[in-house]
Amino acid sequence: MVFELQLSTTFISVIVAREQFYERNNTFVIWVLIDFDRKRFTDLDIAYGNNANVFVLNEKAKLKTLETGELWFEVYWQEPRIEANQIEYEWKSVLMPFSALTFHDYYLKAFYKDVDQIEGELKSRLTLSQLESKDCCPQCKSNADRIVIDGKSRCSSCLTVY
Repeated sequence: MVFELQLSTTFISVIVAREQFYERNNTFVIWVLIDFDRKRFTDLDIAYGNNANVFVLNEKAKLKTLETGELWFEVYWQEPRIEANQIEYEWKSVLMPFSALTFHDYYLKAFYKDVDQIEGELKSRLTLSQLESKDCCPQCKSNADRIVIDGKSRCSSCLTVY
């Protein structure tokens, strides 16, 4: 495991190269910031590559680390939610110990919130609600147009009356 302490801004190409190096060497990398600026591109690039999680070793985290003897971070993440039938994001944060992080062995990433999973579940929920709101045939479940045959409304795909 490697901690990359990011004290100044850097190019995305440097971040990507380091990420690839650590991945080739089967090593977790945790990018640590001293502060977090949601408008600074480097910080956002680090968040993007780390499941939208950012680890910050600010004064609160340093004090908690000294107090407990365990490494703490202020973790920021973009929490997805459904609003007006689309996915919106809101930055949130929590002070938490390093031991509470989740480690994904395949991607070699550590995170607090699995934003990708939450986002996927919300996308599925949106898709289902959109399908339920459409006029689906109860027999073949298609969204095919209705046609009228013999005075009866039928699915144009399977001809079921509905």
